[in-house]
Amino acid sequence: MNESQKRTMVTIALLLSNIMTGMDATIVNTALPAITGDLHGLAYMGWIVATFLLGLQSQHRFGVSLVSIVGIKRHIFIQQYYFHLVQFFKE
Repeated sequence: MNESQKRTMVTIALLLSNIMTGMDATIVNTALPAITGDLHGLAYMGWIVATFLLGLQSQHRFGVSLVSIVGIKRHIFIQQYYFHLVQFFKE
């Protein structure tokens, strides 16, 4: 892979990460009225958003650490396995 292809791959990865962050923010903003309704108050809205962002950041740090320990291919496999395991027990 030459230098131009590497730059293109990095640019695509950064764009995809920005898209995923935007989707996360959209999901939280869409679900926020229902969540505050379930908790019976707007006073908790700041706590809900802060908790979501804290969880997102801690998951990101854990993922980066896991990649540095096990490698990217095994990390992706672990993520896919965990996702399917959760989906299996969800229903």
